Amino acid sequence: MDGNRHTRGARSAPPPRFRGLVATAIRLRESMVAGVAPDKRQSLLASARRLADKVAESCRRAGVSPDELPPRSRDALAYVREIASLSPELIPLPREPAAAPKRIHVRRVVQDLEDCVQTLALPGIDAHRLESIFDSVRLKVAVIEQICADGGSGADGDPARVAPDDRAPPGTGARPRGVVSE
Repeated sequence: MDGNRHTRGARSAPPPRFRGLVATAIRLRESMVAGVAPDKRQSLLASARRLADKVAESCRRAGVSPDELPPRSRDALAYVREIASLSPELIPLPREPAAAPKRIHVRRVVQDLEDCVQTLALPGIDAHRLESIFDSVRLKVAVIEQICADGGSGADGDPARVAPDDRAPPGTGARPRGVVSE
């Protein structure tokens, strides 16, 4: 020991620097998340093994242990070694992209609901009229459910174009006001 400085015997050279090691580990991680095509698996494993071997050899020549690498490089090397040790069948396959849900537009829903609200707001509404409004709302909901169940096809999102028999809620035999049989 000299002065205030503590040393552990002969100090070896600083650990070698590996340009791109961390970036390569990040790309490997992204590939593992995205999945790798079967014909690319062997290539990915071979490149991970080559990189891990290259880093180990460079550390050996420099007289340092890979454990002495800076933390980010040490962690990157550990991940590269982990990938390099996998068998090809353990590498995930690419996932099928999720299909975007089909957007269905149902016409006149807002206007129909506003009409119901205005009717309900009228003074002196009788029970018969109230029941008629509720039947109308149930019917409109059934029509919208049918349009959604059909994926918007057939009626082109227009409740007036749904076949009359398809509009009535089951067991009601009800028909929307103003609909003429086709």
